[in-house]
Amino acid sequence: MKLLRAASATALAVLLVSAGGCAKVIGLDDFSETDEEGDEPEALSCDLPGIANSCSTCLHTACRSECRTCDRNAACQAILECTGDCSNGDASCFSDCLDENPDGADAFLGLYADPSCAFTTCKLACLGRRGNLLEPCNLGEQCASGLCSGRVGGWCTAQCTTSADCGAGGVCIPLNGGPTVCFIGCGSNDDCYPGLMCQKEVVDIGGLEVSACAGVP
Repeated sequence: MKLLRAASATALAVLLVSAGGCAKVIGLDDFSETDEEGDEPEALSCDLPGIANSCSTCLHTACRSECRTCDRNAACQAILECTGDCSNGDASCFSDCLDENPDGADAFLGLYADPSCAFTTCKLACLGRRGNLLEPCNLGEQCASGLCSGRVGGWCTAQCTTSADCGAGGVCIPLNGGPTVCFIGCGSNDDCYPGLMCQKEVVDIGGLEVSACAGVP
């Protein structure tokens, strides 16, 4: 947990320096459509001091479940207040705020750890850039390619003609009845984002058997 907090503190420092429907879900068999009902807006408090208005708006809408969890946790609110005294880029200060308020750490990291909602769903609003191939995402608009593999726990993908098109660690896999797209190559489940499994003996576009991260069948 200490390492996670340290890594998250570094990511938060970057976030503060940088800050100024339907979705396609890719499985190994096919594309499928998912819909998500929107909740009524509510007043929430989960903002890091100094984040951009666009980031705050995204957190309150697209990340409202995680925002609500922090809003209702007094220790998480204390972490937010503590970070107001940290200088931009001071990762050790952010880490100290977490250590001083351990009861709010999980709620805080659920929103601001990397990768979490602030760094996936709200990456464009909070960091000002779209994700590269195989980086985590929840919506296509978060990816430079415009295509995310799923609404929750996905990765930035793209149509491909060879595995080389997918960058280091990527494999190009033809979907039944659909396009040929980039998946994350893997050796074990540890190489995959949470919620994905390393599936063995997947046939890539070149006819080779590979291993690729994909949703649980």
